[in-house]
Amino acid sequence: AQIAAMRMDANASSGMLGRKRCRPACSPHQLMGAGGQVFRTRNIRLKTSRTLFGDVTNTLSRHRILIAKDDRKSYMPHRNALDCPYVLSLVLQWLDTRALCTLLSCNRRLKEKLDSMKNLWQKIRISDVGIRLSQLNELFMRTSLRQPLLMMSLRDTRIMLDDEIPYEIAPKLLRLKSIRIETCNRASLLLREMLPCSVGLKHLEILDCPSVCVNSISSVISSYSGKIKTLKIAGCGGRPLDQDEARVLVDCCPDIEQLSMMDFVVNDRSAAVLLQLKNLVHLDLTDNEDISGKFLVGTESKSIKSLVLRDCTELNVRGHLDEFVRRLIEGSFPNLSSIDTSCQWADHGESMLKNQALKRQLALARPEIVWCEDHLKHPPLF
Repeated sequence: AQIAAMRMDANASSGMLGRKRCRPACSPHQLMGAGGQVFRTRNIRLKTSRTLFGDVTNTLSRHRILIAKDDRKSYMPHRNALDCPYVLSLVLQWLDTRALCTLLSCNRRLKEKLDSMKNLWQKIRISDVGIRLSQLNELFMRTSLRQPLLMMSLRDTRIMLDDEIPYEIAPKLLRLKSIRIETCNRASLLLREMLPCSVGLKHLEILDCPSVCVNSISSVISSYSGKIKTLKIAGCGGRPLDQDEARVLVDCCPDIEQLSMMDFVVNDRSAAVLLQLKNLVHLDLTDNEDISGKFLVGTESKSIKSLVLRDCTELNVRGHLDEFVRRLIEGSFPNLSSIDTSCQWADHGESMLKNQALKRQLALARPEIVWCEDHLKHPPLF
C-alpha cells in the first residue's frame, strides 16, 4: 500500500496521473542529493529535455550505464548523472554506426567523463549495434590492466571492417574473464584475434553464429594457453567435431568443468573423447541427433555429476542407454547425480529406456541419481 501511494504521489507531481505507466518518472533534480551526489537507489531512470546529441537515451542505474537509441524522443541525463561512482558496466544498445561515432568522438564532455571512469568498468555489453572494428577497439582501449574487464557480451551485433584493422586489439584483452558472442556476423574474426591472447579467460559462449565453423574452433583453441572453466557452443555451422578435433579441445583446455555442445556439433566418437576431461562436472549435449548413447558404454568418468541429453532423437535406438544403466547399477560414474533424457519429439508416455525394469533397479542401487524425462509428464508439442 505504501509503494502504491508513493507511485500515485510521483505520478501526480509529474502530471502523469490517469496515464498508464510502469514506473514513476522523476526529474534529475529530484534524484540529486546535497552536494550533487546520486542517491544509492537500486534503479534510477533519468529523463530531461536537454540534449547534447540526438537519438540517444541514457539510463543510469547503480552499477550500469545504458546508452540506447530511442525513435520517439531524445534524452540526456543531468550533468551530474555520470558522476555516479558505482557504475561498473557499460551497455550499448540499438545504436547505428553514426550514433556510435557521435558517442565516441563528437561529444567531448561525455567522452572525457567515460575516460575518467575507465578504471571502474568491469563489463561491456553490446546489443543490436552496428559497430566498426576500430570503434570496438576504442572501447577496449578504455579498460586498464589495473581494473580488468571481466565480461564482454556481443548480441545481434553487426561488426563492419574498415581500412584500419586494429591488430593491437588482442593485448587489451589479456585479462578478460568472460566472452559471450551471440548472433554476431564477425564472430570468427573476433575469436581469431582475441582468444589466443586472453590468458585469463574463464567463460566462453558462442551462440547462434552460423559463420563460425565448429571445426575451426579447435584450431583457434590449439593456440590458447589459458584455463577455460566453462565452454558453451550452440547453433554454429560446419560438420560435427571428429575425434582429432575433440582431442585438441581436451588437450588445450583440460580444466573445463562445464561443457555444453548443442545443436548438431558432436557425435558418439567425439563425445567419448570429451567425456575424458578429468575435471568435467556438467556435460550438456542437447539436440545432437548423431548421439545414440554409444559413448557412454566404452568410457568412464569419475568427476561428472550432471549429464544432459535432451532432444537426442537417436538416443538408445541400438540399446546403448540400457547398457549404460547397467553400468550405473554396477557402480560406474560414481559421482553422477542427475540425468536428463527428455525429448520433445518422443511419443507421450514413452520412455527413452527400452527396459523399464532397469530404471527401478537403478533407483534401488543408486537412489541419489535423479532421472528426468519431461515428455512423460507433458503432452508432445506436435
